[in-house]
Amino acid sequence: MDDEIEDVNIIVNLEFSGGLDSLVIDQEKELTLKIFSKNINLGQLICYIRNYIIGTKKDFFSYIITNTTGTNYTNSTTGTTNTNTNTRESGTNTRGLGTSEGAVTEDSNEDIIRIECNLKKYNGILNINEKCKIRPGVLVLVNNTDWELLNKENTILKNHDLISFISTLHGG
Repeated sequence: MDDEIEDVNIIVNLEFSGGLDSLVIDQEKELTLKIFSKNINLGQLICYIRNYIIGTKKDFFSYIITNTTGTNYTNSTTGTTNTNTNTRESGTNTRGLGTSEGAVTEDSNEDIIRIECNLKKYNGILNINEKCKIRPGVLVLVNNTDWELLNKENTILKNHDLISFISTLHGG
């Protein structure tokens, strides 16, 4: 039975360097994510990172290329309903999280995927309808291969991928 559970999840490792770690909440340099789906692409992961891992200056990391119309998520512990709206124009990002066990209810559960991090403060949900692009000046490597040689945002993540984000811009 554990093999069946293992088959529907993937583990990815994230690295932030070249100053990007300063944008991450608590300036973490390495994180491990457990994604409760096998069909996630890098563009979707970038949205998740923007929403849950990047603390300040989100626009230095990525930008949203499509707007969502506000999806309601209900916290099953408190019964509180929050709206997840992400708009590039307003920079608004309000998220509703489920319980510590990850129980999240939503109008269409097919559009959300639960993600857990080795540091619980980065746990959250991914709305697969959100699309993000990485900012120019951020190099993305998948298993030490430039994503430009792969399929960029459309690269499908595989179990135990190492995703590195490196800033090539140095301000002063």
